[in-house]
Amino acid sequence: MEQYPYKLELHAHTHPISPCSRISGADLAKAVAAAGYHLLHVTEHLRVDTFRLSAPDREAEIDRFLSGFYEAKKTGEALGLTVLYGAELSLPMLNNEYLLFGMNRAFFHALDKAFFLRPAELTALAHEYGIVVVQAHPFRSRMVRTGPE
Repeated sequence: MEQYPYKLELHAHTHPISPCSRISGADLAKAVAAAGYHLLHVTEHLRVDTFRLSAPDREAEIDRFLSGFYEAKKTGEALGLTVLYGAELSLPMLNNEYLLFGMNRAFFHALDKAFFLRPAELTALAHEYGIVVVQAHPFRSRMVRTGPE
């Protein structure tokens, strides 16, 4: 038995939703599967400039935001790769980013307030939706490290 029998990619972005990415969801799933991973967690940058809070149809906006995930999931399933979605939510107040695991469509309807919360308030709100929050990039020089409280 291998020391680590499962390989998980928990923080990956797709183009065009996340501006730092240049890979489609389908190509990401192919690359991750080819590298021997079992799970891909697509975590697009969830910010006020990547998710349109003022969109007249919130459900359509959610689908637009999840388009890379949908591509990755379709391709991944054909390759035996489990594909989940989450997000990397930015809190402009601290210039911090938080990975959201266990994302669900209902949480997208709470974003009007989520972007403007303090870390502890974000965590409490996320927990109401069954979402786990983990600070992304806590050791980057411009980030403010925060605890779970």
